Amino acid sequence: STKGKMPQEIRGLRKKPENHDKLVKQGYPDLNYEYKKGEFAEDYANFSDVKPVELKPGTKIYRIVDENSADAGAYWAYELPKNKTEWRKNYAVKDSWNDNGYYVEHVVGEDGLKVWTGTTAGQPYEKHNDDDFYLKGGNKQIFITPGSIETSKPKLTNWPEA
Repeated sequence: STKGKMPQEIRGLRKKPENHDKLVKQGYPDLNYEYKKGEFAEDYANFSDVKPVELKPGTKIYRIVDENSADAGAYWAYELPKNKTEWRKNYAVKDSWNDNGYYVEHVVGEDGLKVWTGTTAGQPYEKHNDDDFYLKGGNKQIFITPGSIETSKPKLTNWPEA
C-alpha cells in the first residue's frame, strides 16, 4: 500500500458508463447487478475508466483466487501478475477480499466473450497511526458476469511471501 491520501484521479467511477443498459441488453455484463434484494453491486466504481470489449476466440485470461473465492468470479486479468505485491498494488486487492495462493485460467471460446475492461481504480486501504494508506490500482482489468464461464482447475501461484 501507499501512504497518504488517495489521489482524485485514481478514484472509481461514480456512475454507470453511457449506454450501459443498452449494452447489457446486447449481452455485456451488468456492472450494477442486484446481488441481494435492493442491493446493487456498483462494480463500475472499481474502474477509473471502462469500456465494452469483445474478447476474441483464443484469448487467455487469468483470475487470482483463494479457498473462499469463486473460480468463475467477476474480475480477471490479461496476464498473470508476477507476485503478490504487484497483484495487490496494481489491481487494488485488499487482504480481506482475497488471500490468493491460486489462479485459474479461461480461454475464450469460438463465440468470443463480451466483457468490460478498463483501468483498475485505487482503493482506500486503512488508517494506521493516523496515517491514510491506499492501493493505487492502475492495471487493466476485465469484468465478466460472475459464474458465466468455465475455468481451469486452480493452480498454485507459487508466489514468494512478500
